[in-house]
Amino acid sequence: MNSLEQQLIDVIHTLNEDQQEQLLGFSRILQQTNTLPGALGQLLQAARQSRAELCAKYGDTHFDTPQMLRDLRDETCSTEVAGSI
Repeated sequence: MNSLEQQLIDVIHTLNEDQQEQLLGFSRILQQTNTLPGALGQLLQAARQSRAELCAKYGDTHFDTPQMLRDLRDETCSTEVAGSI
């Protein structure tokens, strides 16, 4: 057993039962998040791609929010109209 493991055991012994259960739950969450970097990486990549598309359409320095909303409305309306034909 290394020093870090011993420190963890010492800390666990100072906790009451409820705190130990919380620590166990937290450790399970940490184990599950091993897959998070992959999912998070995909989300960040999608966000970067979306930002690049917006910058290409509206420019790098300024996002015209009202114009973006009008464009979104127009795209949504044209899709709905095309879908009903």
